[in-house]
Amino acid sequence: MKRGAGGEENGKKLNSTTNEPKEDTTHVVYEDPFVDQYEEEEFVEDNEEDEDKVEELNGEEEETERHDVFKIGKDKMEEGERMEYDNSAYRMYHRLNVEWPCLSFDIITDNLGVARKRYPHTLYTVAGTQAENIIDNHIVVSKMFSLCKTQYDDDPEEAEPDDYDQEAKIVYDTIPHHGAVNRIRCLPDRPQIVGVWSDQGIVSIYNIAPQLSALENGHSARDQEGASRPLFQFKGHRSEGYAIDWSRCAKGTLATGDCSAQIFVTSPAESGWRTDPQPFVSHEASVEDLQWSPSEATVFASCSVDRTVRFWDTRNPSRQCMLSVNAHDSDVNVINWNKQVGYLVVSGSDDGTFRIWDIRNLNGGCVGNFNYLDAPITSVEWSPHDSSVLAVSSDQQLTIWDLSLEADAADQIPEVPSQLLFVHAGQNEIKELHFHPQIPDMVVSTAQDGFNCFIPDISVGEEMEEE
Repeated sequence: MKRGAGGEENGKKLNSTTNEPKEDTTHVVYEDPFVDQYEEEEFVEDNEEDEDKVEELNGEEEETERHDVFKIGKDKMEEGERMEYDNSAYRMYHRLNVEWPCLSFDIITDNLGVARKRYPHTLYTVAGTQAENIIDNHIVVSKMFSLCKTQYDDDPEEAEPDDYDQEAKIVYDTIPHHGAVNRIRCLPDRPQIVGVWSDQGIVSIYNIAPQLSALENGHSARDQEGASRPLFQFKGHRSEGYAIDWSRCAKGTLATGDCSAQIFVTSPAESGWRTDPQPFVSHEASVEDLQWSPSEATVFASCSVDRTVRFWDTRNPSRQCMLSVNAHDSDVNVINWNKQVGYLVVSGSDDGTFRIWDIRNLNGGCVGNFNYLDAPITSVEWSPHDSSVLAVSSDQQLTIWDLSLEADAADQIPEVPSQLLFVHAGQNEIKELHFHPQIPDMVVSTAQDGFNCFIPDISVGEEMEEE
């Protein structure tokens, strides 16, 4: 699968000569397509004629109005037609234009609290660029704040005035990086430690604590000695790669897979980190993604262009996989392990399908097969707040699914799966998505034309609780 994110036409070059973190510059701008909207209440006088009409309507059988649903990737727009945003579909929506497209990013957990719902929101991210020239690439550490609610509600008392009035802002600091960043991940329990896969075939580990401090004090960390140097580098891969994941159970342990079908494991050592020189080898083609078990320190999963998903145990001296399943009819691009239900894994393929696997019974086949999307699956992730919800990106659209939903014949839309909750569009070639672990329902995605940060107006779980 080709993962490149394009060239200069997608953005301006990053200004790498600054000595201070940038704030809301002309190069990095939030665009909010929605202006504040206020609706006046309409008052209707009671009279006998109106009452008669109401009684007449109540006596008739209600007719359900059905609308045609435009299916991205399946339906074609007529000449002169274009898609428009429906701001009522979002509780919050912001766009971020960047200097260079970012193939990968991660959300940095913070100390602002968990399960926070009050606006405005604050978001920390770390991303890696894909610049046209190799020397123009950077690791970008960002703080996005004053992320306010989308103004569309009929009830003005639903939110506080401050939820809407502030303008979204961003500050960021950078680390020069030799080569494009293929993928980047934060260490779960120490998010200031970041693992980076380079298109130069090098795996690096950075400490971005100086850059995070710079976002708060207004002074760039680039003048600090050693602040831009990696803590560790591994150059033993035979080619570049995209697969990388930190273990949640074996603290500080990193697995990386390359396009030569090899997987290496790097573990903490007295001097920092050490990579086991003996690779894990069972795949027959490029390793595309990796996921550590959320509950077992020695177990991880991988997927590959060889169309398989494999499961490994680091204690196996042969470095061969323990379990394998022919997961798809095409390249398997991405996988994600459910952190709340430890036996469920989702995989996404080049053919547009994604499947759910119960690792307790791989021989029984997948427990869920979804072929609604036509373009290659580029990212999948289970929600950290609801074990049955996951997000899937595919080219021009990001979809959110709830696997606990069952079809209702009365409400079912033909050719649209009942589990499909939400479709987000408007980005060009979506590459990666993440749920925010501390802000329920917030999703962040990166594409060729920048980042989107949004909270969809769907609350299936809350509605069920209210009932």
